[in-house]
Amino acid sequence: MDLSKAKDLQKEIVKMSKAGDLRLYKEADERGLTMFDVLEERDPSERDAGGSIVSPLDAFERQLMLAGISSSEKQSVTVEQFFSSPAMILTPEWFRRQIKAGMDMKAGADKLIAVESPVKGPSYKPLYISSPETKGKSLSEFSEGSSVPKVTITYRDKDVSIRDFGRGIDFTYRVIRWSSLAEFKVILWYIGFNIQNDKIGAVYNAVVNGDGASGAADSVSAGTPGYANLTYDDLVSLFVEFEPFEMNAVIVNKNVESKILTLAEFKDPLAGFTFQNTGKIVTPMGAEIFRYDDAGDDYIAAIDKRFAIKKGVEQDLLIEADKIIEKRIEECVVSESIAYSVLCDNARKYLDMS
Repeated sequence: MDLSKAKDLQKEIVKMSKAGDLRLYKEADERGLTMFDVLEERDPSERDAGGSIVSPLDAFERQLMLAGISSSEKQSVTVEQFFSSPAMILTPEWFRRQIKAGMDMKAGADKLIAVESPVKGPSYKPLYISSPETKGKSLSEFSEGSSVPKVTITYRDKDVSIRDFGRGIDFTYRVIRWSSLAEFKVILWYIGFNIQNDKIGAVYNAVVNGDGASGAADSVSAGTPGYANLTYDDLVSLFVEFEPFEMNAVIVNKNVESKILTLAEFKDPLAGFTFQNTGKIVTPMGAEIFRYDDAGDDYIAAIDKRFAIKKGVEQDLLIEADKIIEKRIEECVVSESIAYSVLCDNARKYLDMS
């Protein structure tokens, strides 16, 4: 591994650490990048044809290695040692990476998304797809002289508001300074893990209540009110309404999830085998269950995650670098600015058990 560029960059990192100089963060912010992106520009990692890093360490990790900063359990330094090191200026980026790692541990929110794209805040007018009005007709086959079924792509009449998803940090530097980085990174993982739960809730609300520009999804009524009376037939009724889409994800709270998993049809591994043939946890008609405990007992939100929801990102995960560097960590807020909009109305529905 060639470290010549990394060592040149290290000299700059050491100078900025001594001075508490945040210019690389400011540069990254002005360009819509992260500190990691800026480091990679100065010390590029080897990448494959698809652009993925194949170097044993990326640019950020090479700087930590040169500074002797490790967060592995057997070799971990303390938080204080990191803040006192020649790589101190990298602590905000280290925070950001650990929170991102925690988000990846609860990947459910991103698994519910059809597409992600950048947007400009504080609100934006989303596109949506309108399916052909003539049901049952192929777009490729029509008789001579007949009208062609059309798929319309247009803007919603209303805007979708950008929301901040994040957490405030409620501990002081004094509390964490002697913790090992191995221990402290788990705390940051937990912060990221929790932020993801809010995003699952945003998708749930876009289905049941609409995204602010679209209305609520079409509902399917359960045979008997109350989640305690949920039946297999109710789930089948919801499932069949998705044609030509596929019900491949449902969002429910713990009460409804428990009820689904204790239905006789799902307790018997031989029942409904054509739906449950993956060998994983039994799911309703092959749809993956996503848990959101603030969901109502009366609703099962369901989507075709390939088409239903767009994630618009106005600001990726933001760490207040100045507060980290100045050790005013308890004043720090970590957040993302995101909007979830409905891309295709007919790819979302909900079961109404009220």
